[in-house]
Amino acid sequence: MLPAWKDDPGLTKATEGTVSYDCDTSDGPRIVTVYVRTALNTNDGLWFVTPISIISTADRAELAHSVVQHMINTWEKNPQWVHYQNQVTQMGLDQIRKGFQQLMSQMQAYHHEQRTAAMNQQVARFEAHQSAQQQQVSSFGEALTGLQTVSDPMTGSQFQVFSGPKANYYVNGVKVNSNVSRGLGFHQLTPVQ
Repeated sequence: MLPAWKDDPGLTKATEGTVSYDCDTSDGPRIVTVYVRTALNTNDGLWFVTPISIISTADRAELAHSVVQHMINTWEKNPQWVHYQNQVTQMGLDQIRKGFQQLMSQMQAYHHEQRTAAMNQQVARFEAHQSAQQQQVSSFGEALTGLQTVSDPMTGSQFQVFSGPKANYYVNGVKVNSNVSRGLGFHQLTPVQ
C-alpha cells in the first residue's frame, strides 16, 4: 500500500488484500488478480473500497503486474481533484443525511398517527361498552322499579311512565296505557331503548 493511501486524513482503519486465481473464458485460460483496499472514514463512519483488477494470459501476467505496479508507484493525488472529490462526497453525505432525517420524520408522524388512531379506537370501544352497560343497568333498574322511559314524537321530550299491563302508551294531556289508541287527539309514545 502506498504511503499516500495510508495517510488519508480521517481514516482510522485500512486493510488490504490480494487474491489471484485461474479461470477459463471463451478466449481461453486467464489469470485474474484483484487487489482491494478498504478504509473506515471516522468523519462520517463510512467504509470505502478501492479495487484494482488485472486479467491477463499466463504468458503476459508478469507484464500486466508490472504495468499496474508502475501505475501504483507513480500515482499522485491532484489537490484540485481531492478538493472537488471532497465537495462531491460531502454533498452526497448531506443528501443521505437529509433523506434519512425525512424518513425518520415520516416514520415518527406515521407512528404518531397509528398510536393516536389506536388510542381513539380503544376509547371508542370503552365508551360503547360503558354505554351498553349503562343501558343494561337502566333497563334492569326500570324493570325492578316498574318504570319505562318513553319519548313523545311530537315534542321530542323523554320521560318515565309506570309499566302497565298493556303494550303501548298514548298521550293527550293524560298518559294512558292501552293496546289500542284512545281516540282523536291521542298519539302514541315511543319506548326508548
